Amino acid sequence: MVPIYTANRLQRWKLILMGYDFSLEYRSTTEFGRADALSRLIPVKPNQTEDVVIAKIEQDILAVYEATIKASPVTRILMQVESEKDEEIVKVTTALKQGVWPSRSKEEMHNWKVLRHTLSMQDGCLYFGNRIVVPKSLRGAVLKQLPDGHPGMTRMKMLARGYVYWTNINRDIEENVQKCQVLLSRNSQDAKKDSSMLMA
Repeated sequence: MVPIYTANRLQRWKLILMGYDFSLEYRSTTEFGRADALSRLIPVKPNQTEDVVIAKIEQDILAVYEATIKASPVTRILMQVESEKDEEIVKVTTALKQGVWPSRSKEEMHNWKVLRHTLSMQDGCLYFGNRIVVPKSLRGAVLKQLPDGHPGMTRMKMLARGYVYWTNINRDIEENVQKCQVLLSRNSQDAKKDSSMLMA
């Protein structure tokens, strides 16, 4: 099994490289005469059969799915039901299932089209990598779960990136944190007024 930090690093590189149009060409070391560091670092492993590899991938997907659902503030059934009602998710899942993405599409579908290689379906829920895509109707509930102890914007974004995804998630988190900060400052001002009244 690949260590989690290695898998995350590979995922980040994959996302970075998706923005470029390139082709890879294999060249044997005998053709260019020098062994590179990468070819020396790869350990020799016995080749696994395709069935073993597929079974392992399925186990990993199920493990990620279960962990994501357990960490989520909403139930799996609620997520499935709301995903079926969400227009954007329905369009994306239809395009994903059919393998046909509109050539000219609105900005929201274009964003999903760019991510299409990292999207998957599991039990009626859409996933971006190992993060569950949250329907619009449940985003408020998810945002309410994030500010446990008001950790601040950076911490909230980091928490959210570990479990959930939707387009413009960063903007929504920033707005949510700003609302929380406004409420906190109002509450502290009200508390000061109350204490000054008690002293008088």
